[in-house]
Amino acid sequence: MSGDRARVSVSVAIPPSRAFQILLAFTWRNANFAPHEQTEVEIQFEPTASGTLVTVTHRGLAGLRADHPARHGLQGADFCRMIGLWWGEQMSSFRRICAAPPSLP
Repeated sequence: MSGDRARVSVSVAIPPSRAFQILLAFTWRNANFAPHEQTEVEIQFEPTASGTLVTVTHRGLAGLRADHPARHGLQGADFCRMIGLWWGEQMSSFRRICAAPPSLP
């Protein structure tokens, strides 16, 4: 998936029942998706005693046909593992960016 382009539509909500939990939800369309194909991603940020718990839920991937290019020839647990590792890389990159000192103009 590295280097692929994706179309996203972002909405941000802070649930009133959990004032300190932030939910980022968006639709995800990979560059090789047909016009009717899209998935949904939710990312939750919850404070913990030692930092922030980040939970990523990516829905709709099971609806992609078995020979879809986004699957890279993988099915079942192998496909889930690839997607999990990809999201892990994205979150690690995000953590490094957030931890970096701000650059001065």
